[in-house]
Amino acid sequence: MRIVHVIGHCVPGLGYEENYLPKTEAMLGQDVVLITSTRIPNALRATLSKHSLLTGTSTDQSWTRESGLTVLRLPSVPEVYGQIVLIGLRKALKKLSPDVVHAHGAFSPNSLICAMLQRKRGYALFVDDHTSYDLKAKKGLKAAYVASVRQFYDKYSTAVSKFLPVTPAAANTLHVELRIPSARITLTSLGADDGLFTPSAESRLRTRKQLDLSDREVLVICAGKFGTEKRLDLLIRALASLHSADNKTVRLLLAGSAKPDYIKQVRSLCRQLGVEGRVKFCDFLPRTELAAYYNAADVGVWPGAHTITVLEALATGLPCIVPASNEYAPLLRLGACLSFDPGNVESLASSLTKLLDDPSLRSETALKARQAVEEMFSWEAITKKTLALYSSSIRETL
Repeated sequence: MRIVHVIGHCVPGLGYEENYLPKTEAMLGQDVVLITSTRIPNALRATLSKHSLLTGTSTDQSWTRESGLTVLRLPSVPEVYGQIVLIGLRKALKKLSPDVVHAHGAFSPNSLICAMLQRKRGYALFVDDHTSYDLKAKKGLKAAYVASVRQFYDKYSTAVSKFLPVTPAAANTLHVELRIPSARITLTSLGADDGLFTPSAESRLRTRKQLDLSDREVLVICAGKFGTEKRLDLLIRALASLHSADNKTVRLLLAGSAKPDYIKQVRSLCRQLGVEGRVKFCDFLPRTELAAYYNAADVGVWPGAHTITVLEALATGLPCIVPASNEYAPLLRLGACLSFDPGNVESLASSLTKLLDDPSLRSETALKARQAVEEMFSWEAITKKTLALYSSSIRETL
């Protein structure tokens, strides 16, 4: 099966769906090409300013091999509100003649182009979506664009074999905001690299030594791209109420990138609550190093918006605490995480205390976490389910 993935941005070395799904499909024997741009997303430019593979300025088309995957990088128009248009996409799809096109992002102009060409080119089209914010809050040009996409799918939604939201929030956006019929929506999931993110006692000892942590200290970690939606304020306030756990000092490691103004706010809150001495800030970590920090930690906490980073932490066997939301419901049903009432500091502090004071509960949760990733949320497991959806759709059209 020849599969073509289409996405505006794809930065090598990151852990997003576009980095793993096409590559894993190829590893499982499919003929896969990823079509993307030469650009770094504006939202990641500051973090990845020294990235060696993408300049963000090239206007030349290029074929490359990246992580064992064939990649066609096309020139593109400058980014507007996170969206770009790939120049030459129509010609590339004609030349490649795919059986399946997997377009990333229901609101991407490139996905709309793929839908317009579907009948002429005859491929089965799948459109995934990651939207996690309230589109009703959009105003002006952004609101006009959302309305135009809605009108587009009123006409072209039948060109899409299946819409593949990766979270319940994205599924709701497709159904409510874009008026996509429920029968055309199949909820999927993001995954984790369970080969890179794996439990390691050796890594734990080495990294805790690097962090100068004694056996009398327990480490809570939160990692990722930070912003107000990640609610670090909840975690800081919960930490302030936990001076010790099981007679051990509780320390917090915040590992990730953020705008300077936001980090300044978080540091100020730490000072106000008197916990600045127990909180360590660490800048953006390469994923090859992040696994070691998860192994060094005793508990992971992600108090705000849904993030793929949780799955990677779980893959290392790290017991985690997340909000009791629809996005995390599959993990919570498996007992792979503990939960707290979203936005509630006391509830978060209670769940933290429960895990930190009970080593046997941490061990039990750790085993369930790793098992959940291996069986259901590894990229291989996710990819096999996606390939089955492709095949089923192709059979239905024959």
